[in-house]
Amino acid sequence: AIAAEPEHADLAEFFFSLDRNLETVDEFYNRKYSKASRRLRLLEHRDHDDLEELRAALLDLRGQLRKLQWFGEVNRRGFLKITKKLDKKVSSSFIQRSYIESRVDPKQFATNQALAESMKSINDWLSALNDAKTPESKSIHSVNKPMLNLPSGLLETVKGAVRNDDASILKEILVGAEFEPEDPALKSLQLSLLQRSISSKSKKCIDLLLAEVKDFDEPDDINQRNCLHRLVLAINKTNKDQAAQMLETNQFIHPAAQPLLGPRASKCAEAETPSLDGETVNMLSYVLERMKPSQYDAIAAKDSYGRLPLHYAAQLGIVVVCEVLMKFMREWGLFNVENGIDAPEWQDYEGLAPLHLSVVGGHYLTSKALFEAEGVTGKAARSSKSSAVLNLATKSNYYKIVRLLVDSGVDVNWQDTAGETALHVAARFGHVECAKILLDGTVEQKADPNVCEKYFEWTPVHIAAVDGHLPIMELLLEAHADVNREDSSGWNAREHAALRGHIDIAELLAEHKPHDNESLDGSTGSGSPPGIASLEERNSQTTVKESNPVRAFGHRYLTDQSMVLVSLGSMDMRKTNDAVNLEKIPISEAHSTQLDTALSILVSAVGAEGDQTTIDLPVQENIATEPFTFLTKDPSKVKLMFDLVPTYSGNQKNKLGRAVALLSSIRSTVGSKRANLAGDLSVPIVAADTLEVLGTRPKPTGRVSNPPWSSATAA
Repeated sequence: AIAAEPEHADLAEFFFSLDRNLETVDEFYNRKYSKASRRLRLLEHRDHDDLEELRAALLDLRGQLRKLQWFGEVNRRGFLKITKKLDKKVSSSFIQRSYIESRVDPKQFATNQALAESMKSINDWLSALNDAKTPESKSIHSVNKPMLNLPSGLLETVKGAVRNDDASILKEILVGAEFEPEDPALKSLQLSLLQRSISSKSKKCIDLLLAEVKDFDEPDDINQRNCLHRLVLAINKTNKDQAAQMLETNQFIHPAAQPLLGPRASKCAEAETPSLDGETVNMLSYVLERMKPSQYDAIAAKDSYGRLPLHYAAQLGIVVVCEVLMKFMREWGLFNVENGIDAPEWQDYEGLAPLHLSVVGGHYLTSKALFEAEGVTGKAARSSKSSAVLNLATKSNYYKIVRLLVDSGVDVNWQDTAGETALHVAARFGHVECAKILLDGTVEQKADPNVCEKYFEWTPVHIAAVDGHLPIMELLLEAHADVNREDSSGWNAREHAALRGHIDIAELLAEHKPHDNESLDGSTGSGSPPGIASLEERNSQTTVKESNPVRAFGHRYLTDQSMVLVSLGSMDMRKTNDAVNLEKIPISEAHSTQLDTALSILVSAVGAEGDQTTIDLPVQENIATEPFTFLTKDPSKVKLMFDLVPTYSGNQKNKLGRAVALLSSIRSTVGSKRANLAGDLSVPIVAADTLEVLGTRPKPTGRVSNPPWSSATAA
């Protein structure tokens, strides 16, 4: 109706649909904000007995609120644009202002006022936590809120009874306490005392409290964890090396990354983790052995991140704890591996099962234990997430785990969003052992060396040639990979190797006989040029082919302009520095930073023509081979801008920092019409609000072509 008769359009249906969309946005926003507000209230009523856990919860909550803020801003702009377009299409319509003021702006998502106050409260709290000094020993035995329900005179008596493992005194106190049998405060007190008894290893008190507590559900916990979650995490803290590592890593926030869910993956060798006869592991077994049926569900309970105690044991690589947990889960009928140990029912809210966390952490023994517990290794259908972690294990060169995953039936030819398989990853990083395992495969499947990724249609052969990994190339040739296959630009692997100076690979590919590969594939002659039907005829025209260059490139369309090519990262493949290096943020500045979220770099130029390009951080490994192009009549007036912005804010004007490179002065002159071959340069990224240096844009290589090269060849 709008298109046919704009003057007399019937807008009832349009506004009905628009109102329903407005209600959907508002309902989603309010639901998410209500959930975040509830968690914030739980934090406000929690004593500062574990600063590390409290700070992590605050950072995670701030990240969720920030995303919700962006959601509100993006949708308000969406309603503005929709109504503006309506006013343009329908001449009689002047609806934008009235609709926005009456229907959109009264909604909570349009102003984000309450949300902004919540974020300010979190930032103030984070700032206050910097002055709090709570030693680890105190954090385990401090007085938490449920225990404050006791009369002040009994508080020290309770603490002494737990510390001395005097169950009789503890029982008298609980009986004498003025609580109704179904009072939630009584259950909270019992669970709090149980946690304290476990920390103090007071077995008699544990027996008493396990008999009294109906279940382990703790709705008031900031992370919705129960005592089994906390016990597994406490086992990790008993390892001195791991505790020292956690102390060091928890002093900083990593920019351009979301706060981690739970603890960081352990870097300690699995042989250094607690053993079966360790004191803390014995305590876990002791608690599990004495739990009653109504408490069994605690071992399969998920926290606010969707993780079981088994997730954390696997993430930390504590194989003996994984074995203990799986043993009791099996006995209690809570170990359902019918669809595999990596099935969706085992995955957290990020889609990660305990197996995935173990693989990513490089914990071979733990991964093996999880597979063995499944009982049907290689039979269950593997989830796509397991294939994804195969790529991660290959990238980290965990070749033992790669072999374990391949033998278990993970799809070795699974492709990620970029179309890359694990063999592409092995070829890029030169991991020979992983590549050999993938190519050898199993009886059922082997890695296909001719799979193309999506962006450049590169096979593993192309990648090995580009990155100069001769041993990988030899393995691919043994696997009968197609070395003459061209990418989307018409380049084959030999040309890529020659262009980058990998002469040994270029010579190897030149010596390789394509007809050997073709005969094995049953496609003899399919790659022959038109008009050539036999080997003799091909050889007879060799001299004719050699008279022409293998590759000629260039352009003729620039007559009065110069081309500026900007590459992030170094063009020297021997250098491994990051293209964008952001400094870690001290935890003391957590309250004032906006860098603990997904970030992007906007590359643009002032004084030159060319589209602005958005690069998500962290940048891809091959970003240096994809230059950004700008055209200008005067290169000396060009300013290159590198703006740091939140990826999902929906507003590129919200700049967190900027780096600027002036072409007139950033390159040192070495003579008339000459340029330094070492073109790697670095410019600092300065914060928009404080003018502090956030990091560097190392090696923004800029090249100016004026006039463009006429021709070049690569043999």
